Amino acid sequence: MHQEIWSYLIVHHAISELTARASAAADLDPDSISFAKALRMIRRTATGTADIPP
Repeated sequence: MHQEIWSYLIVHHAISELTARASAAADLDPDSISFAKALRMIRRTATGTADIPP
């Protein structure tokens, strides 16, 4: 049970870090980037389907 919670927290932190780095590179406010959209993009990229439109 505790390992599952820690896993979710680690993934959330990693996505937040990626969002912060991407927003800094694009000179955007990190709060303007949707966490859910970032998650979907990461999922598509990780599964190799990022080039297929939703």
